[in-house]
Amino acid sequence: MDRSRYHGGCYRAANWIELGPTSGRGRMDRANRRQGAAVKTVLVYPLVKDAAARLRQER
Repeated sequence: MDRSRYHGGCYRAANWIELGPTSGRGRMDRANRRQGAAVKTVLVYPLVKDAAARLRQER
């Protein structure tokens, strides 16, 4: 979600979880040269009850 264009109220009202901002590099920037792309906020929605525990468990 682009914070400069949207505030994300509908996501927060629907219990989405904010993980934090991106680095703003862009998908095609493999060499870390391009700066200035839009920094976006990453939001996730857990599809199972114990999603956090499943992500933390070792395999």
